[in-house]
Amino acid sequence: MLAPDRLAGRSTLDASDVVRIALEPRGIVGFIQVPALTTAPMTLADARPLVLAAIDDLPDDVQFLYGDTGLPISRVQEAFHLVSDHYPCIKLRPTPPAKNAKANAYQVSVTNAHTHQVFMSWIPSTYTFGQLRRDAARYWDVQPSAASLEDQSGCAWPEEAAIASTLLEADGMQSQRLVLVNKQEKRTPPPATFAPPAAQNLDGKLWYVFTFYCVHGDALDLLAMTAYQFHRFLRDCRLFNASFTPAMGDIIYAFEGKGKLSKVSVASRRTSGKLDFDGFLNALATIAARRARGETEAAALQSLLSNYVLPRALSWSISTWQQHTALLAQDDVRSFVANFESMLADIFVFYTNQPLSATETASSMAFPDYMRFINDFHFTELLLSTQECPEIFLAACQAASRRDSMDFTAFLDMLGRAGVVALTRHRNLKPLQCVKAVFHHMTRGLKSSRALEIIHNHGPTALYAARFYAGCVAFSHKFLDVWRVEGSPDYITGCLPLVLDDTTRGRDMLAQMVRAAPVVPLPLPVPSTKPAPRAKEVAGKAAVVVAPKTRRSTVPPPPPADRPEKGWGRSASCSDLNAADDNHVTLVQGSVFRKYGAWGTPQRRYVWCSDDGEHLYWRSLKSKKPEDGIAVRSIQAVLPGNTETTKYAFMKHLSEGM
Repeated sequence: MLAPDRLAGRSTLDASDVVRIALEPRGIVGFIQVPALTTAPMTLADARPLVLAAIDDLPDDVQFLYGDTGLPISRVQEAFHLVSDHYPCIKLRPTPPAKNAKANAYQVSVTNAHTHQVFMSWIPSTYTFGQLRRDAARYWDVQPSAASLEDQSGCAWPEEAAIASTLLEADGMQSQRLVLVNKQEKRTPPPATFAPPAAQNLDGKLWYVFTFYCVHGDALDLLAMTAYQFHRFLRDCRLFNASFTPAMGDIIYAFEGKGKLSKVSVASRRTSGKLDFDGFLNALATIAARRARGETEAAALQSLLSNYVLPRALSWSISTWQQHTALLAQDDVRSFVANFESMLADIFVFYTNQPLSATETASSMAFPDYMRFINDFHFTELLLSTQECPEIFLAACQAASRRDSMDFTAFLDMLGRAGVVALTRHRNLKPLQCVKAVFHHMTRGLKSSRALEIIHNHGPTALYAARFYAGCVAFSHKFLDVWRVEGSPDYITGCLPLVLDDTTRGRDMLAQMVRAAPVVPLPLPVPSTKPAPRAKEVAGKAAVVVAPKTRRSTVPPPPPADRPEKGWGRSASCSDLNAADDNHVTLVQGSVFRKYGAWGTPQRRYVWCSDDGEHLYWRSLKSKKPEDGIAVRSIQAVLPGNTETTKYAFMKHLSEGM
């Protein structure tokens, strides 16, 4: 530090008002100017904002240290320590992370730019791009020095930056991708599964202008414009003047829409009296010729479009569509949807209602079929408005071969786009979470009766009804398996269901049988004249038995008195029953409990235990259902895991067995 006499001749600062700042372990990192230490005492709490503003590259949270011992000073104590007590140097230390702080884990995916394979991994919040680059390079046997981690545009990610704070938690960065590039090989372009949106030419821009006014006039008719919306379009473009009045606009609409004054009859012209896209273009050419007299038709139309229509007419937000397309093109979303493509294809061809060609890629879904699909699966319950449903259809068809029909690739894009539009309006959800929420919504109401009702509503002329039913069943089963393995979460809120205790489902059912069933005393033993059963008969009785029932009854008959009592430790000389004997009686008598079937509907089953306690039997309350059983030893082999997966596996075993 410079002495006061050395500083007096060249600066207006007083050396006594300058305090050095030291940061462990870097040392001196700068200085701050404070008021006179004697006339205006300053505390460390007052000096903190000065330090953060004057010193560059400081951590977000630092601690003041006291004396040479380096004892940390808390935030409360800073108000009682003066800067003069630490003169001429204030020592700082980065605040260590809390020991009990919960470390967040994130899932990231890296795409190989040459093979297009995906490397997925869970990372902590402090994981950097450099660490991910080295791990991904080892995964594909690439030299780390020759590997580069870039985004989809070819810009390299910073090596020392944390992935969580830079990419995953930052707003507007969810659409960025991680691509590993081997600089020693030639890079191949990525597969064009999700092509960039169209609307690059004039015809595409006019198409989206036309459909925007059609949807906001009649959301159920995407390809026809009403007279009111045509008048609104002319008014928005400010085309009315002295030479072109609203009455002339009505005449042009009647001429092009209804075709009553048209001299040339076009076979493809709509007969509904509304204006289709071809009539809309003809109307623009007629208006341009009336407004710009003396010019050629091409020059007049170009002037009309560039000066009035394109700058002023309302249209869809193409930039929002592009953002949603980038979100749905993420590798984790595409890999998840690919697991359900075969089942969704069976649902898709049912709504196309077209004979299949050599390849099913030629099938397409028209807008009326799309709206029927939206109505059958209750997509409006996702809070989609009547204008957003047609907009999603147009956005999904922007990369298709035909912009007014939806192929299977556009159908998959539509499912994900519906979730992104509906669920990210008020929440910050990831694209994969939105897709899972849409699939969960589809399966939640997709019961067997609902699938049959949809087939019935389509009438006897519906094609591929069997494929639709099989696809619905397979889709529901497969997604519900994924949902249960993940812990039955709510994908919209991201919360798991509350677990009241740690007991497994099988133990809960056994406890329910003990608590709910009435306790009936055992019948008194009666001497039997029948010979004792042989060993083979006893072993056969303990095995799993599947025998049809011919008599309808709600409960099985009580065990006969001549049955030998085994395994419970009772004898005929017992005069009273303790609590354990009551439980045994309840297990032997059986009880009715509910289980969840294939479609999530509770089904009632009567369950009882064998006399020797080695087998558990159950049967449906319906007379046509045979009884079935399972060894208690196999139940005990499943239950000790005490996890969501083992509980689900046990119940799935019972469901398949019934």
